[in-house]
Amino acid sequence: DMTSFDADTDAARRYVGLNGSTDASTRQQVNANMRGDTILAVRKYPTATFTISSAKDLGKKSREGHPQYELDGKFTLHGTTRPLKITATVQKTKDGMDRVRGSFSILQTQYGITPFSKALGAVGVTDKLTIHGDILVAAEAEQAEGAAAEESPAATGR
Repeated sequence: DMTSFDADTDAARRYVGLNGSTDASTRQQVNANMRGDTILAVRKYPTATFTISSAKDLGKKSREGHPQYELDGKFTLHGTTRPLKITATVQKTKDGMDRVRGSFSILQTQYGITPFSKALGAVGVTDKLTIHGDILVAAEAEQAEGAAAEESPAATGR
């Protein structure tokens, strides 16, 4: 959901190893620019998706000791779909879910986005953008129950 995009939060800054905070006024301005028609155009392109076509166990562990997988699929952003491979780590949570984490880089121009720039280019963002993802996946038994529910006539319209 690109409409919920929130740039430069304290949590995001910590996640990528940055200290400090960005003041609320600056964050508001950055978010307005990023969501606006000249960059992400969230009114026209409200979602970004990564559709996984395959997942391959790489047979190695992350620095933290978690198994790594290669996720092969298609990433859609700003109405453009391109093939993408991501190396992701999988960690079991206390409640039995799988936490899948990964990051990847794209060139904004390959997705029809002109990187932000103002003051004749004195202030701006590079074309290369790194996207970090962190999702929770339900345990296999819950997935099987969910799949059965989706196949039932009562599940239509969800």
